[in-house]
Amino acid sequence: MYKRAVEQNYNLKMQASRALFSEINRKYPTMPFSLRAFEDQKRARLGITELVKHELVDAYPVLYEKQGEYVAQFKFTALLTPSQTMKLTGHPLPFVKSDYTITDPGINSLLTLGTKRSSKKKSRKKKNKGKTATPGDAAAPATPAAAEPAPAAQPEGTQGQ
Repeated sequence: MYKRAVEQNYNLKMQASRALFSEINRKYPTMPFSLRAFEDQKRARLGITELVKHELVDAYPVLYEKQGEYVAQFKFTALLTPSQTMKLTGHPLPFVKSDYTITDPGINSLLTLGTKRSSKKKSRKKKNKGKTATPGDAAAPATPAAAEPAPAAQPEGTQGQ
């Protein structure tokens, strides 16, 4: 499995590499691909060596399991909102029991929190809106500039465009 490294450029020497590279740019500009997807696999294997050598494509590592071990993979889509994390798609997970337990109290306290977020910050903002800020008030920013992010620096030669 390979993926095109779009930030890299290089003038390829071999014709097989140039043909493969143009086909990759046409069919898989940003998505991963396999050499089996190409019609002429011999030519693809020949061309991919130069592409990997000059870092025009990134090779995904091949993963192997230990002998006699079981591997399971579960995928789902999650929606992250300020108030909670919701599972949108996916199958219900099977019941799995582990022989191991987590003994670290810090990690256990994090696991008990869950995915719901509290809205205490919103209620504080509403309370502070009704008040007028005094010079010694810690909730009010010292200056308006301190509350705003600094403007991004423009690259040289792009000013006024």
